[in-house]
Amino acid sequence: MNRVNKVFGAMSLAMMLAACGGGSNGSTTTVAASEVDPELAATGATEGAQAVDSSYYTARPITVTVTGPGMVGNMVGGVLGPMNCGNGGTACSVKYSAYTSVLLGALPNSGMVFLGWGGACSGTANTCTLTNSQSRVVTAKFGPAGTTTPPTSPTKYRLNVSTSGSGTVTSGAGGINCGADCSEDVTPNAAVTLTAAPAAGFKLSAWGGDCAGSASTCSITMSQARDVSASFVVADTTAPTVASATPGAGATGVAVTAPVKVTFSKTLDCSTVSGQTFKVGSVSGTIACTGNTATFTPTAALATAAQYPVALTAGTSGIKDTAGNALAGTTSWNFTTASATTTPPTTPPTTPPASGGAFSFLAYGDSRSGNGCGGNTVHIGLVNRMVNESAAFVFNLGDMVTGYDKSTNWVQRGDCPSDASKGSFKEIIAPLQNKTPAAGVPTYYFPVVGNHDDNFGDGWYPDKFGNGFCDVFDPKKIGIPNHTQNKAYFKDWTTSGVTHYTDDQFYQLACAKTRSGVYPDYMYYSFDYKGTHFVVLRLNSDYYDLNECSSNCTAANEGNYDAYYYKHQLDWLRYDLAQAAANTGIQNTIVLMHAPLISYSDGHAPNASWPTLIKDFSKYPKVKMVISGHSHVYERSVPVYADDANPNGVRDDAKGTVYTVTGGGGSALAGFNKVGALNAKATAAYHYMRIDVDGGKVSVKTIGQDGAVLDTFTTR
Repeated sequence: MNRVNKVFGAMSLAMMLAACGGGSNGSTTTVAASEVDPELAATGATEGAQAVDSSYYTARPITVTVTGPGMVGNMVGGVLGPMNCGNGGTACSVKYSAYTSVLLGALPNSGMVFLGWGGACSGTANTCTLTNSQSRVVTAKFGPAGTTTPPTSPTKYRLNVSTSGSGTVTSGAGGINCGADCSEDVTPNAAVTLTAAPAAGFKLSAWGGDCAGSASTCSITMSQARDVSASFVVADTTAPTVASATPGAGATGVAVTAPVKVTFSKTLDCSTVSGQTFKVGSVSGTIACTGNTATFTPTAALATAAQYPVALTAGTSGIKDTAGNALAGTTSWNFTTASATTTPPTTPPTTPPASGGAFSFLAYGDSRSGNGCGGNTVHIGLVNRMVNESAAFVFNLGDMVTGYDKSTNWVQRGDCPSDASKGSFKEIIAPLQNKTPAAGVPTYYFPVVGNHDDNFGDGWYPDKFGNGFCDVFDPKKIGIPNHTQNKAYFKDWTTSGVTHYTDDQFYQLACAKTRSGVYPDYMYYSFDYKGTHFVVLRLNSDYYDLNECSSNCTAANEGNYDAYYYKHQLDWLRYDLAQAAANTGIQNTIVLMHAPLISYSDGHAPNASWPTLIKDFSKYPKVKMVISGHSHVYERSVPVYADDANPNGVRDDAKGTVYTVTGGGGSALAGFNKVGALNAKATAAYHYMRIDVDGGKVSVKTIGQDGAVLDTFTTR
């Protein structure tokens, strides 16, 4: 027992080795790596619908080879670990969470001595501490006193390859063929070239681990154990086309100094847009390219009353999008400049604005930036599709970032290996957020707060706006809130001793960098656009009921903060819905919230307030649709109506409201416990929604990450 205490300064290793048994045969023992992290698997923890297991944390093995009469054991965080190597032990290779600190201890048998470590450990001290940032191989040698032979170096290093998406990775040296064979032991210092082969319709997005970049091959030297990953994503094969042009085909009376502006259906690779691929006759000029727009500005005024051809080069040597697809469709047209004696008229674009107040907007949710390179890649792909939609604005239905202890993903990248999978939410949404908003709305990108967006640390407690949210969104610019605490509909706010914030005080405190500001509980708001009233709620959890109040919920009882916040949001919502119903200029009301009211997904249960809210929404025929996220699927309900006689809701095509879930923005997809009685459509797929509004008609198209249409419907 004294020798053990000398090794570890405690009884831990002796207890562990005693449990493993004694005896000595002096043999060399090496066992294949465990496929499950024992410490993680024991917790049974989950994060949403995804198990918190070795794959979630990318556990990596530590492999120990023992030669001679002795044993090697370990501790992790002051707790006995699963390592039991030597003297007949069978756990000589164990996976641990990435970046775990593992303490190895060597204990010789009676009459023997420890001769030293090899591989990832060195020296002759009885202990060795490793930080498990990658796979580790260690040797330990025991023998009689006076033996000086150093431990042998490992004869092989393990090469582990993993893939996501559809594709394979192969190698010459090492014999990797992943799919089927993803791990091999390779001679030390061997040069291995890995080749990624995407399946049909896919492309290599990025290498990870000990490889980087997106080239089809990666060369590594096996100077140690190596871990490599390859991410395959759906290839974008849709050719860009000309969406609109000003001046358009056949335009007359064009100003002699007017630029030629072309808008394409997809984001361009601007390096392919030049004076050789974008020509206006033989005119000299400058070309500017940004996003999906290219503009030719003539150096000098054009001739009057003259016809000019516009020519765009298609094909492999012409204009391409960011995925490398060549321009297709119409690539040439003519326009005519104004005569010297006439005043140039304004030339409309080839795609005129919709008439009758019609407009479109987009909705998607649960992008969860920072939740893994694969999810970020999906989010980027959806943004690249949405940016080419003709829409007035877009809503993110919440869980915009991973949140909790990863709240910096609002503005900082994660650990993805390349820009193709960057983890900064602000960078990913920039192509959408930077679009010019429609006239009459303050921004193009509207946030709906989800449970991952307003929490931090390890627990479920509110995060104030702090540094992250307000580095991406300006509450004052968005108009959040359009309700302060002194408004009439806050019926309980009558106590003179309670502070009522003004709008300016709210905006100043909301983004306080010291986290001493107002909680984002007040992140609910509404606005009108072209005859449609939009209501955004902060309803982002499964288990709070807006009506729930265990004790006094008046303004004087600030200790009951959660109940008091929910109660006042409900007061405001009922006031707001009634105002919209009384406004003859409003034809539709659309409500957006994170937590769903009708859902059959195995990701989350419906919010506890669903009976209350469905009855409230059913009182107002203008409430056509409720859009939510939270469950990582797409769902659409039949038109649902509820009242005192039908508290659980029934199908009513004439009076009902359609409830949708759009949680396929990048997070790992969930599934379904069942297809419910109120389900009209249910699918687990990455997607976004395009909603077209024309007067009192609301039409919806749900579009998958590959551009396929997953669902279409029209509300009453």
